[in-house]
Amino acid sequence: MPRCLMIYYSQSGTTQKVAEHICKGLKSTGYQVDLCNLETEKAPDTTQYDLLGIGSPVYFFNPVSDIKRYINRLPQLNGMPAFVFGAYGTDYGKAPEKLAQLLATKGAKNAGSCYCRNANFIIGYIKAGEVLGLDHIKPEELNKAETFGSAIGNIFA
Repeated sequence: MPRCLMIYYSQSGTTQKVAEHICKGLKSTGYQVDLCNLETEKAPDTTQYDLLGIGSPVYFFNPVSDIKRYINRLPQLNGMPAFVFGAYGTDYGKAPEKLAQLLATKGAKNAGSCYCRNANFIIGYIKAGEVLGLDHIKPEELNKAETFGSAIGNIFA
């Protein structure tokens, strides 16, 4: 059975929800998945895994420094497929590309990205009926994450 390690940073639980839905999709394709929130846990050794997922919320169009620091400390990944994911509010900017570039410096093979919109708002403007705040991902965004997990699982199974 192929194994996936998903390392993410989540203070409010939003990025964790995205991770859990990607995990559900991966499991549907036969993957064993281990989730690790760097906010509360120490990351396991990556050498026991076939696939790596790295998740970060987007703060000011960038991934969080804890995730960047984690990637910088990784050993060489020697072609291991790796994907990136996260949650964002107004725009994810270049966060996925920045994480993919960092992983490339460690020898990872880019397996794609999945970013889910957390709240539907533009700074200074909130539409009627919309919620501004953390942990308000719409079901269709979470479905997108699960579909992404299934697709990645099918490609790298």
